[in-house]
Amino acid sequence: MKTKKAKSPLLIISLLSLVIIIVSIFTFIPMQFGTTTYTGVWGAIGISSDVYGGMYAEYDITGDASKADITNSMGIIKKTLQEQGYESSSVYSIDGDKIRVEIGYPKSVTNSFSSAYSDLTSVASGALEFRSSSSSDYKAVTAKDHIKEVKVVDYQGSTYLSIVLNDAGTEQYKSICTASSSTTIYVYMGKNMQTSFSVPSSTTDYSQIQLSVSSYDSAKDFYYKAMYGSLSITLNSDTVVINTMTSTYSLGTKEGVSVLFYILIALIIAALVAGFIFLAIKYRIVAVLMLPLMLLNAIIACWIFAGVSIIEINITSLIAIILGISLVFTGAISYMERINNEYKQGKTIDASIEAGTKKARPAQIISSIIVVAMFAVFALLIKGEVASASLILVIFGFLNALTNIVLLPLFVNLYNKTNKNQGKPFGLKQEENINE
Repeated sequence: MKTKKAKSPLLIISLLSLVIIIVSIFTFIPMQFGTTTYTGVWGAIGISSDVYGGMYAEYDITGDASKADITNSMGIIKKTLQEQGYESSSVYSIDGDKIRVEIGYPKSVTNSFSSAYSDLTSVASGALEFRSSSSSDYKAVTAKDHIKEVKVVDYQGSTYLSIVLNDAGTEQYKSICTASSSTTIYVYMGKNMQTSFSVPSSTTDYSQIQLSVSSYDSAKDFYYKAMYGSLSITLNSDTVVINTMTSTYSLGTKEGVSVLFYILIALIIAALVAGFIFLAIKYRIVAVLMLPLMLLNAIIACWIFAGVSIIEINITSLIAIILGISLVFTGAISYMERINNEYKQGKTIDASIEAGTKKARPAQIISSIIVVAMFAVFALLIKGEVASASLILVIFGFLNALTNIVLLPLFVNLYNKTNKNQGKPFGLKQEENINE
């Protein structure tokens, strides 16, 4: 019976580690299932054109456009692209005659090229208008002049696109709807009619327009087009040039991943190796216990990166990952140092682990809360690359808490149930003047 008790904690650790390894295989390794190719979680994570070759588009500006109108339109394009997940997108004017947009996208996904191409095409989809007629003689509510807000709403299982009008838009829409007893509104994007709908004669509120949409994805697609349809300038949809491009920081490379990307990935690997080496030298078995935990952290982090469109792999976010990894290892070292201090005082390893865990917990909780709260504020207040990097550090704040408040203490306690050598497996020593 004693042998079984000694082996069972190690068996638990081994089984948990095996589960983590199996999950990591399905998370990170591309696989072929019949005719379906699974690219791993990598394929769903957004990538900036700063570190990986992306796609660009150039749009001719039609008609006269003031500098203020161009600047305002560039801001709308940038904001909308960020909402679509292109956090590091670049938007700038070329001699006041063209608008150039540069984005990155994950090339390991089968349809990512077509998705990026479609998103860039939508930028020049044309002005959004709600017309009174499909002929040339019409009155219209326009996004540029009359729409205050566009939002996607889910209500009782149905999806709607809600267009909120300003005062001028409310009056214009009312005049269109009350012109006849039976009114049909025609929705246009530039020269192309998208859909039409009838306005009930019983309508009394003309301050907003509700469009029923078949699915949430369709509603979001229309929402993005509506945002582009509110530009202060007109972009020629017939002369758009869209093509692939090398990474911004290619540093001499012609295609594919930039040298800087490789450098930052090397630094991430170096941070991981340095963390494990330090633990192995100072706390021995703890380095082994941390291996499955860091693999679990990588799995959780990558799935969140893939699921949150705001997060994009760029230079700033790669630096944030390095800081996040350092945070988790620092937390583990701090936890073990608490145990070390208790053991130096002459306590048994069991008592040292119990006391050290209790004393380390408040500091771990406070540090995790500070990291999460501080960078969550940054993510809310600042857009673009900083928002992406801030969210990554928020995630690592939670991972630090999960690892060093819950999982590492669990693994240390489980291993210690089989430990007959006091502090030796953990690399701990007591003061010479204290008898064990």
